Amino acid sequence: MNRYERKYHNTEMKLIAALGVMLEHKDFDKISISDICREARVSRTTFYGHCSDTSELLIIAVRVKLDELSDLIKRIGAADIEKPLSAGRVEDLIKNEILIPFLYCIEDNSQLFLSCFRTTAGQKAMFNAVNNVFFMPLVKKNNLVNDKEIRYVSAFFITGLLAIIYEWISGGCKTEKSEICGLIRRCLGKNHRDAAPKAV
Repeated sequence: MNRYERKYHNTEMKLIAALGVMLEHKDFDKISISDICREARVSRTTFYGHCSDTSELLIIAVRVKLDELSDLIKRIGAADIEKPLSAGRVEDLIKNEILIPFLYCIEDNSQLFLSCFRTTAGQKAMFNAVNNVFFMPLVKKNNLVNDKEIRYVSAFFITGLLAIIYEWISGGCKTEKSEICGLIRRCLGKNHRDAAPKAV
């Protein structure tokens, strides 16, 4: 079991919930461990048993949300990695059936994700989660990119996807989700065909 498939401890869930409440009232960099412990009704010793600091808790919180999203998508069958893509294009991985739940997840936890975007560790955690949970399994299953290029193609796609998401939540998630989906598909599809041809 890798870290993206791990089961989270009840105390971690309490700490995450407390962080979510605090983010409604404070910027992340102003939230202290004491604030979180008070809200979660746990001791600092308990906190340190699960996280080294608030930044690590933030990263765990984002992974939990993306794990929940991954489970949801798998249950509704939208991300069926056993089913090959008919068109055989990497941009076809970016389906509305996957994007719409993803955007709802981002919107429902906008302060959490926005805080994560503003830290280097948070950006890396989101990149790795999206890559490991969604992108890489589908690309490998459909054999769309050769092993030599896959890390570059995934970096190109996921960095672009997250950049659009950041702009969307920075603006208060006001643009319609269907419009964001279309924008993502146009940007990633057009640029991918120019930048990274499909492996033969």
